[in-house]
Amino acid sequence: MSGDLAKSQIQSFDQPARRRRAGGKTVDEVTFDGIGPVLRERFAPGWTWRETTGRSAGSDRCEKAHVGYCLEGCMAVIDRAGERSLVRAGDVFYIAPGHDAETVGDVDCVWVEFGLLG
Repeated sequence: MSGDLAKSQIQSFDQPARRRRAGGKTVDEVTFDGIGPVLRERFAPGWTWRETTGRSAGSDRCEKAHVGYCLEGCMAVIDRAGERSLVRAGDVFYIAPGHDAETVGDVDCVWVEFGLLG
């Protein structure tokens, strides 16, 4: 076992190492030595990837993969073929690169995302 993972590490989203807010999305980040970032993301009702992040990135699709667990709310994920999948509270998810996404309903969607290394 590497030295970075030789001891337990505990952090709280109540005191994140980094907080970002933009376009109806709030991201709280904690990072573990030897593992990488873990994010708590909160998406407001009406949030869409294409209209927020996509607009500033100059793309209509997110090219990153995502792995996580949905705590509350609902998110629609639309793949390149146009297939729409719903991520709901209690779901564990893997979202492939090349997707669009939008909050569904009138409540925030909140999930915890585990950073992918490599």
